[in-house]
Amino acid sequence: MPEKFIGYELARDYLLKQFQFLRQLQKLNAPKVVERNVRPFRAISNNVSHWSIVQLAKHANLPFVAIFEDDAKPVDNLKERMDELCSDVPDETDVLRLGYTERVKRLTDYRLVNRSVPHSDNLIIENLSGSHAYIVFKRYYDRFISENKIQPRCDFIKINPTPDKNVFALKESLFNQVNLPDRPVISSWKFEDGTIKVNH
Repeated sequence: MPEKFIGYELARDYLLKQFQFLRQLQKLNAPKVVERNVRPFRAISNNVSHWSIVQLAKHANLPFVAIFEDDAKPVDNLKERMDELCSDVPDETDVLRLGYTERVKRLTDYRLVNRSVPHSDNLIIENLSGSHAYIVFKRYYDRFISENKIQPRCDFIKINPTPDKNVFALKESLFNQVNLPDRPVISSWKFEDGTIKVNH
């Protein structure tokens, strides 16, 4: 049974005390602007947690590591859907996206895709947002770790497809990202019941 990994986090009060531009924004009484500038710190802290997990997997010589954020909620019949959709993942896979929030851009230009790697009808190759549920395979550990300094966000280029890496997503997202009531928000403002968090 996997154990919970306590993610890296910076307190909002710490950020407001340490960074002068945030202090100035706070003095201007512009909460939405402050929030917009605090959010990248949260996203980078989130990435530090993922980066640490991949480091642990590398040093433990694991064949892969699955990362699930605390706001990833599995769909009904998860096991059956996983068995079906993950039945023929190519050996050459670097990252497999199990959950995503939205499709950013359909990759219709197949020059962007390594066409020598076969993939099934269960998988798609698209730019997607959301890093709440995905698998990193051993062949990609070193690159995930080394490129972190120039790609310090989880769900940007690092786990989206490019011609020189093989990133697949399941054709349907099996994990929804739902807001946790007492936690800061990076990407999903929806609670589990579909209502939207408004006090931000």
